[in-house]
Amino acid sequence: MPESNLKIFLSDYYQKGKDGYLPLIKKSNKKKVEINGLCLFKEDKVVDELSVDKLFFFKLMTDQYNEGTTHVGANGNAASIEIISSKHKMKLIGRNPYKIELNIKLKGEITDYTGNQLTGKIKDNIEKTMEKDINEQCSKLISRFQEKNIDPIGFGAFVKSRTRNFDFSKWEDEYQNLTVDVNTKVIITEEGVIE
Repeated sequence: MPESNLKIFLSDYYQKGKDGYLPLIKKSNKKKVEINGLCLFKEDKVVDELSVDKLFFFKLMTDQYNEGTTHVGANGNAASIEIISSKHKMKLIGRNPYKIELNIKLKGEITDYTGNQLTGKIKDNIEKTMEKDINEQCSKLISRFQEKNIDPIGFGAFVKSRTRNFDFSKWEDEYQNLTVDVNTKVIITEEGVIE
């Protein structure tokens, strides 16, 4: 779950070029509530909701991971990856139409593997599989945001910070034509289960 509180939400709400988001919570029983996803806002209205399975990819684009676990399939087997850290960086690489490169770097450790033996080759395959999956899922989310005309990632604020005489009145149309190239680098630093 990306970090969110009322202060962050209000900052996003009042900032031009970024739309706010808040956790979607559900009462699971009389004394407990659970996070059931993420509400995405356009001004003061909920425009879309992200399910829990999309939050990993959303957080990679908006926040940093310091801990967490994800699962990936490789070579017909499954692996659990403990996330050590992640960071993202945007780079404006084109104007007219705008083009952004979103670089995501993720470090992790394999904590569980269902296959017989985890080799260096399989570890490399897991890294490549994760990179491909993250690139695809993040790109799908960005396209979804563009269709809904919401910008919870903050591309508008980023482009404004890199563009002299930026005009927000034209941004809504330009946002629809924005191209974002997602590039992910996954580094498995340790293999707790390699023989």
